[in-house]
Amino acid sequence: MTVSGWRVQSVFARYVSEVWFPNHRIELTTRQNYSYYLDKHILPAFGGYKMIEIMPADIRDWITTATADGVKPSTIKYCLSVLSAIFTTALNDQITTLHPCKGVKAPTVASKTRQIVTPAKGRLRLLPRRAASSPRPRCLRTARRPASAAVHAAISRRYPYGRPLTTLLHKTRGTLGHR
Repeated sequence: MTVSGWRVQSVFARYVSEVWFPNHRIELTTRQNYSYYLDKHILPAFGGYKMIEIMPADIRDWITTATADGVKPSTIKYCLSVLSAIFTTALNDQITTLHPCKGVKAPTVASKTRQIVTPAKGRLRLLPRRAASSPRPRCLRTARRPASAAVHAAISRRYPYGRPLTTLLHKTRGTLGHR
């Protein structure tokens, strides 16, 4: 069915599965995420509606219902961005004359508190001191040996403004930040 044929029978689920999703250019992992959120949250709520029937009030009601059902604010915000992408394309294709996501506020997502690691604090997160007979420590995350002093010296020569960082990495045997 051509895009012009969708103006008459533009059911949301069919438009998404037959027109929007196959033609939407995104990376593979993003496509997998979109597919999951479409199947889990969006299509059950809006799949049976015609595109022109979905109004901003319907989107706000869905957000309220999803919040009451315990869906995380970050998930709702992601789903709202997917819905917005769908309706932006539908508006550009002249399937609908209204973008129901415009002006709809997503719930606020709590920001993660970031901790600044100073050299003094960084010492607390290092691997414990090894016994003389134990093998040389390895980085926990990558299971590789920490970088040698020669590597850190070469980096500090190449990037003189990174000298404090390379000194810190050298003193911590390259394991700073690994748990």
